[in-house]
Amino acid sequence: MLIANETWRELAYIFPFWDEIIGIDVKRLKSDIPYRWSVFLNIPRLNAYTIIQPTYFCFLVTGDSIVRMSRAKNRIGSFGDLPLTKRGWQKRIANLFYTRLVDTTPQPLSVLLRNQEFCRQLMGENHELKPVEVPAFIPPTLQYQNYFLVFPGSNGSYKIWPKEYFASLVSDLESLTGLKPILCGSESERDLCGWIQSRVTSARNLAGKTTLLDTLDLVKKARFVLSNDSAAVHLGAMLKVDSFAIVGGGHFGLFLPYPREWQGLHPVIINFEMPCYGCGWRCHLSNSAQSPFPCVKYITPQVAFEVISKKLLEKEYVKSN
Repeated sequence: MLIANETWRELAYIFPFWDEIIGIDVKRLKSDIPYRWSVFLNIPRLNAYTIIQPTYFCFLVTGDSIVRMSRAKNRIGSFGDLPLTKRGWQKRIANLFYTRLVDTTPQPLSVLLRNQEFCRQLMGENHELKPVEVPAFIPPTLQYQNYFLVFPGSNGSYKIWPKEYFASLVSDLESLTGLKPILCGSESERDLCGWIQSRVTSARNLAGKTTLLDTLDLVKKARFVLSNDSAAVHLGAMLKVDSFAIVGGGHFGLFLPYPREWQGLHPVIINFEMPCYGCGWRCHLSNSAQSPFPCVKYITPQVAFEVISKKLLEKEYVKSN
């Protein structure tokens, strides 16, 4: 059985690893007290004997508390980042909810390596870092050909590359490749994608119009994916599609770039390195988190185009004159 974030539950269903999936609205769990308690009261009814929460970082309300409320005999978690986290008091409380804590190395590791470490410590086996094979699933109804995907949104305004830069780069990539751009994202990103479409009129705006499986199918059939540091990049890696990510320095090395141990296709990162990399997105050079931080804003469309066009030439995605 899998307890999953409701936003990606339909994706989990295509894999054969579990016979039941319980979806939880994580945003409501954080802010809606009646909903939270309805979840907490229903979790023990699953009668779990063992529950595993593998995340290295502390999610007291949305993860660790669910483990506590499960009343499972075996409650397994990660010792985590207790000495380093800014919310160390939360982690110290959370660790009391478990019957076993899996040891972790103190040095910084990417999420992929951290997950590998957890599995090795838990099962005594060293699994290779490679993409899981994605099973066939019911094809969505969206049918497009000869396109590249653009995901200009992200989960924080400070990580979003300026829309003017996206419009310029998308236009140049369309001219270079002859491929049509398709803009994707959530309903909340429809206006952002619409603004870019107003500057690149040949682009199609699908923001807010696709399910997760639609998006999966679009990524699978795309020639390449362009995105901020977001889930789209990791979908590209999973589906063996070239992806390009505009990456800032807040958590550089945590999610991107992929470690050399990764045996699949590596996303290509585009970044502007600064001495303050690793700040945890607590930027001392910006007064507002509602606009791109300097490590994101200083990446120019020209630099991004140079990086991407070089890779596309290798893949022969550049149209002949």
